Amino acid sequence: MARFREIDLEGVTVVARGMRASDRAEIFATRWSDCTDAFAQDCVACLSLGAVVADEADMPVAVIGAQETWPGVWSVCMFATD
Repeated sequence: MARFREIDLEGVTVVARGMRASDRAEIFATRWSDCTDAFAQDCVACLSLGAVVADEADMPVAVIGAQETWPGVWSVCMFATD
């Protein structure tokens, strides 16, 4: 059964380094760099709400999050490993 954990740099980095090709193409099309570690750091710094989803073995497999970009307007995200 999947478990939700607090967002932390270690978990987000694991997911970012192993993210699906489709997520990688979509995310890095809007960033200055394809550096997964920098992306993970930005996620941890910017997401107001979120979680790292871990599998039965407690391995991080997905990140879900949200950030209020304007009062009452939220941007949500999700990226995952295969």
